Amino acid sequence: MRLNKGLTPYPVLSSMDDDYVRGSFRAEVQEEISFGQLKLSIDYMLDEPGLKELFAQGKVSYATHVECSLVGYRQLFSSKNNHENVTIDAGNLTNEVEISTYIVATEDIHGYHNEQFNIGFGKGASFDIWRGGILAIGPEYTIDINRDGKNYDKMADILALAVDESNPGDVWVDTEGDCLRLYVSRDLFNVYHRHKASDRYMMIQTFFVPAIMSVLMDMKDVDEENDEGMTSYRWYGVFAKLLEQNGIDIKDIQLGTGNSKKNIGRLAQQIFKYPLLHAMDELERAEHDRDDDE
Repeated sequence: MRLNKGLTPYPVLSSMDDDYVRGSFRAEVQEEISFGQLKLSIDYMLDEPGLKELFAQGKVSYATHVECSLVGYRQLFSSKNNHENVTIDAGNLTNEVEISTYIVATEDIHGYHNEQFNIGFGKGASFDIWRGGILAIGPEYTIDINRDGKNYDKMADILALAVDESNPGDVWVDTEGDCLRLYVSRDLFNVYHRHKASDRYMMIQTFFVPAIMSVLMDMKDVDEENDEGMTSYRWYGVFAKLLEQNGIDIKDIQLGTGNSKKNIGRLAQQIFKYPLLHAMDELERAEHDRDDDE
């Protein structure tokens, strides 16, 4: 969102004009695409006493606007802190993504005066700023995320739930075929379909994350040079490509505990875009809904 400075009747701190005789606002944005997610690391740097005082009073916040006009994606991320991490599903974006940084009012500010206002606004000039008004403009960035090269097949295309009538208490994964099939009992299958809409991430965490951890262990043990089965299946190619794009060699996958990015538990969470976190949100929403009903 490229802001037209002329739209504001009051001074705005920006490197593009001289509304302020002194002071600066900058933001550094680092981006990374990992497992289908765009991750932004944002550092805000403000050097202007009057605006810093507004922060101390809780009247303003930093804001980063992310826009992909080609697909109509627009989102504003606010922060009171000098550093902010933002994660966006890369499936919502494509090609060029524009990132703009601001300082915005979080409440109406009456009679705002700053000693650094350019004298052209009048001696002792003050202004009323509405909530959401922009007080400073930082740098703008354009990121080419190249979704076609970074995205991967939908899980629904290579992973399915199926019923095993012969083993009512068993859960197992069939890896022989282009699509992975997780076999469960009829009762579990029915539970999944009852809850997959309202508790999607809880179902992913419960059913599919353990299955993928098991599959990753099998992939680690495959001898690619001598194996003519598993490596020829579509699902194997999808996971192998995904791991490679994110700097993971299949042979380096770790089966134990720990915080390594090569740990199978961590990899499974990343592949499904952190379903455990979203599952907890679903539980909290369900609890809140129950409280409202009571």
